[in-house]
Amino acid sequence: MPVITSAASWMFLALATPARRRPSPQPWQPNFTVAKIGPITVAAKTFHASGRVSAQWNSAASADHYEVTATKANGGVPIVYKMNQSGTLTGLASSTEYRFAIKACLDAACSSSIDGGTASATTDEEYWQIRGTGSTFATADRIVSDGNTKPWVVRWGADAGSSLANRAQLYYDPIPSSEKGIKIGTNSNAITSADSVASWTPLSGYGFHRNDGNGKAGTGPLTFQVIPLSARTGGAALLIYEATDADGHGRIYSIKSRDGWLGRDFNKSASTICADTDLVAGGNCEAKLEIGIASDGNPHVNEARQFKVGLPLLDQWTWDGDSGTFMVVTLHFGNDTACSTSFFNMGSAFYGNSKWTLEYGSNGCPKVIPGVQAPMPVHLGALRYKLYFNHNTNASGSADQFKPMKLLYADGAGGLSPALVEFADWEDISQARRVNIFWPTGVLLTDQEKSMFDDYQVWMPAGDPQLQVMYSNMSCPNNACGPPFIGMAVLLNP
Repeated sequence: MPVITSAASWMFLALATPARRRPSPQPWQPNFTVAKIGPITVAAKTFHASGRVSAQWNSAASADHYEVTATKANGGVPIVYKMNQSGTLTGLASSTEYRFAIKACLDAACSSSIDGGTASATTDEEYWQIRGTGSTFATADRIVSDGNTKPWVVRWGADAGSSLANRAQLYYDPIPSSEKGIKIGTNSNAITSADSVASWTPLSGYGFHRNDGNGKAGTGPLTFQVIPLSARTGGAALLIYEATDADGHGRIYSIKSRDGWLGRDFNKSASTICADTDLVAGGNCEAKLEIGIASDGNPHVNEARQFKVGLPLLDQWTWDGDSGTFMVVTLHFGNDTACSTSFFNMGSAFYGNSKWTLEYGSNGCPKVIPGVQAPMPVHLGALRYKLYFNHNTNASGSADQFKPMKLLYADGAGGLSPALVEFADWEDISQARRVNIFWPTGVLLTDQEKSMFDDYQVWMPAGDPQLQVMYSNMSCPNNACGPPFIGMAVLLNP
């Protein structure tokens, strides 16, 4: 028969029986660590990645995702990585100590999170290796048979059309006096590896001829950069170049191609070659002045020379003419010592209202970093760039100077204008990092030997920082192994 109990009995049972509770979540124990990637060994030298580290942690059951923040130990703009699991942190500066912090975000907006601790790690210096044999420039590989100096490569993107997509074209100053200026080099390979960009075929009949005489560079293009313009802005190739004018002063000019992104023909007439006489006002290759000197409206500037435009090439292969795009340019002040007593100075210019404008300080001088020659910016992602340069403290532009290659970094996200990379965003030259270069044999070049590099381009053939290639002028001291040529090096520890 059923058991009957009173209301009081039920109350007693309810009090005596513990209520079932959801177990409390276990606290997150991430065991967060950050470690170098490597090692890599060349000959007797062992080193690790220069721009990457490995971050590892245990998962949190309630996490939507994770945010890892990397901050230089000496300060600077933090880099925030949004990640779903342990992995590699990229785009870091070489030879730099970082502090890392992790948090588990409990929702997509990370409005609620759990801190997971901190870690630290230091990246290594960059190590490059020249292609070729031996331990001398005389046995280094030449990427193009008649190449002399000033290499520049354009890599076309996937939307450039079937004949150009994911291919590349070399521009360079050749050795033959009849073709001095800018010549084209072609490559039929699919651009996938260092080997695929190690050799180029000269193509005559296009480009620019400079009026050289008596062994000196005459009027017409010297250093230059070719920039594919977006379809919205005309889909042409924009050549920006440095030239010595008839008055003996260097200025920066530009001209657009007539054959779209192919970028071989800049002449509006039937000719496909621009002579120096075509570049003048009213000529068939009339050029536009971009950076002038004091007499053109830039006080104190005696010459504007080796330059490069900083472009976000990891994001897009064309330039949309964006306002705020930056240019780094080598400035000379001649006998005017009011702004700098150094012969080589890096200035900065911004693009806006269809023109380039040098940055000036409150003292009426261009903002400059003295001792920086031939600056070459390389995009690292977002507004982060690294800058290769020759550290040249010599008082003149004579040949065979001591000017070893070094590195600086900038992040525009932390500046006065957080959407731009401006002069103030560059590190002080006292923070410049070494750039190490191996001969093919595994012997390291001396600083004097590295001084033989000039007018270089550092680029990513596959659009991936894992493969970085440098083309550069190379030569034996005093041209002991013949005229300068264009050689190649590969970054071993990106």
